[in-house]
Amino acid sequence: MIKKDNTIYFLVPGFLGNFSEGLFKKIENLLLKHGKKIHKCSFAGYEKGELLLPTINEMLTIIQSNFKITREKNPSAEIVLIAHSQGCGLVSKIINIFDKKTKFFFLAPAINLDKLMLDRIPKKIIEKILRNESVLYEISKDKHKVLNKKMILSYIHFKINKKIIKENNKSIHIIRPKNDYIPKEDTLTILDNSKNIKYSEVNGDHCFRNKDAFIKKLFEIIMTGEANE
Repeated sequence: MIKKDNTIYFLVPGFLGNFSEGLFKKIENLLLKHGKKIHKCSFAGYEKGELLLPTINEMLTIIQSNFKITREKNPSAEIVLIAHSQGCGLVSKIINIFDKKTKFFFLAPAINLDKLMLDRIPKKIIEKILRNESVLYEISKDKHKVLNKKMILSYIHFKINKKIIKENNKSIHIIRPKNDYIPKEDTLTILDNSKNIKYSEVNGDHCFRNKDAFIKKLFEIIMTGEANE
């Protein structure tokens, strides 16, 4: 049963994720359909027609400032932060900024952003970019984005101290799709010695592409915290 409350759902998309298409568009639609309050954390360069991708630090600054504004406007509300893929890595990097009234859902978490980014771009292209040459690159099946040295270096130097996640004892529910391309062991490293992290697996690929019924199932888990598969 879906509870009635004043919870605010704070949405952080993954790499190239936005609110006009895909997973977060569906999640947003379902939240609004059920009368939920949402805050969308958007990154420059991620919508269609936007080309220049942001650096890691630019995205971290956006998450921090958006959360601060949301909390100041709603000091007593519970905030449920829903992040996907890269968004989970970004949030994990700054987990210290979130207060005790915040709980987290990590969908198909990508934590090792340095490896994930650099594995998708040929070495020759990276070398070209590191020579201060901006490159318009086909970063995914249907998206071309401008990559520059500042952006690439921010991924190369990206590291997370997983010990910080454990010591903060945050309430985190990891939902991993069974057909995720990210190895299961990479996801499970977050769980080591962490008592307040819950783990569920559901059918689907990294972007949770499936029938609409599946998105509704994912939504049910987020609302109730239960995986009934």
